Amino acid sequence: MKRKAIDTSVGFNDAELKSYKKENATFVVDVLAWNESQITLVFDDVIRILDNDANGISAFFEVVENTGFLELALTKLYEVGAPSNHPYKHYQLLDNDDIAALEVVSGSVEIKYF
Repeated sequence: MKRKAIDTSVGFNDAELKSYKKENATFVVDVLAWNESQITLVFDDVIRILDNDANGISAFFEVVENTGFLELALTKLYEVGAPSNHPYKHYQLLDNDDIAALEVVSGSVEIKYF
């Protein structure tokens, strides 16, 4: 699976998932970084989420190839077939074993630092 690291000003290595909350089509993930600062990921236009027992976080990626996870989300959204120019992307937060701990398909993501 091809992944592209998301450029962030604070790294996710040795981070801890604090909480997440979905409200309508917005999914907010709060992560406590290694330096005790908070990183908040705000996913907008969310169409699929999967929590694989997320706790410790080591990295944040965009999956840059079509995956079954993305395809299933698009199939549920577009009954007839997804257009080639759809806005959705597949994101992954990896755990300390480099396994996808939290996966999200959304139209966009905004990263906030506190």
